[in-house]
Amino acid sequence: MNLIKQIENDIKNNTYSPVYLFMGEEEYYIDYLTKLIQNNSLQDHEKDFNLNILYGKDTLISDIISISKQYPVMSERKLVIVKEAQDLLKKDAEGNSLDDLINYVNNPLTSTILVLNFKHKSLDKRKVIYKAILKNGLVYESKKLYDNQAHEWIISYLKSFEFNIDKKSTFLITELLGTEINKIANELDKLIVLKGKNKTINQDDIEKYIGISKEFNVFELRKAKGLTIDMAEDLMGDVSYFGTMMVYKGMADGMVSGAAHTTQHTIKPALQFIKTKPGVSVVSSIFFMCLDDRVSVFGDCAINPNPTAEQLAEIAISSADSSINFGMDPKIAMLSYSSGASGKGADVDIVRRATEIVKEKNTLIYSLSSLWYLASVLCLKINFGN
Repeated sequence: MNLIKQIENDIKNNTYSPVYLFMGEEEYYIDYLTKLIQNNSLQDHEKDFNLNILYGKDTLISDIISISKQYPVMSERKLVIVKEAQDLLKKDAEGNSLDDLINYVNNPLTSTILVLNFKHKSLDKRKVIYKAILKNGLVYESKKLYDNQAHEWIISYLKSFEFNIDKKSTFLITELLGTEINKIANELDKLIVLKGKNKTINQDDIEKYIGISKEFNVFELRKAKGLTIDMAEDLMGDVSYFGTMMVYKGMADGMVSGAAHTTQHTIKPALQFIKTKPGVSVVSSIFFMCLDDRVSVFGDCAINPNPTAEQLAEIAISSADSSINFGMDPKIAMLSYSSGASGKGADVDIVRRATEIVKEKNTLIYSLSSLWYLASVLCLKINFGN
């Protein structure tokens, strides 16, 4: 802990080592110290050109050296973070391994901060590379806590937020979660948000909110896609993923997004773990036009650039169903660039066919009208993106 305080004080004084090795079985302090350096060593406007985050299994040793030797751009320093650095113990595609960083570590660029995250194990202290980092940089080993240490840590952590918890409740937390600090801290952060102004946490709170925490986490939801824990945790730092996960876990009823993020950025997390409701195969979006005398709902083929008649019909029905959920009596207008029945061509035929399908399939919509209207911008877009 004294070394952590030293690093914290160094950072407050804007003093950094050229090389850091954070290693050990307990990943909480590895992540904590890395984020502390990441959040303080560079200003936000400097990060675009001077922050590089790499992953051990996907990175060549030569790339780490090359990037670390680059001078910062319009900044005092450059930050290079290598997560999952334990994977560098194996030889990469060029036949190099962590040991081949030795020349750089012995002569590091003073304007670069190189951070190596070595998780779930410790680097052999007999290795030359370890001794070189210890000599020219800083090494912190994060060890797992014993049960009694974990209980004291929980009390201390909550106290820093002015929250209270009794000893029996700390035992219940470790019974549910074990002594892994990273997992405990995540759940305590959730409790702090949920409790709000009530600063006392008891066993009922733990059973209610932490008892369900073992069901899923981002890694479990995404491991089939080949993501590692570090990559999944980085995703959870994204506001769209975090907000969507809150909805998924029942911690929020909905999420407001789109003012500063694209449709794709907003929808992607939902597609990954919320998915569409049963019976719906096409994802679409709607927006509300609040006019003086009425509210109109516009269904937008946000993800399907050229929908088929069947897809267009499903989008129309989904839009109408959403309107009903908001207490509206929907009347569907299928819009095309053709006026009346005069238009011809594939795009017009798709809208005509979609209208027929909606009439045949949908029983929830109280009234339906087919409207052909001259419009350069389509509300149910046939040519998306124009």
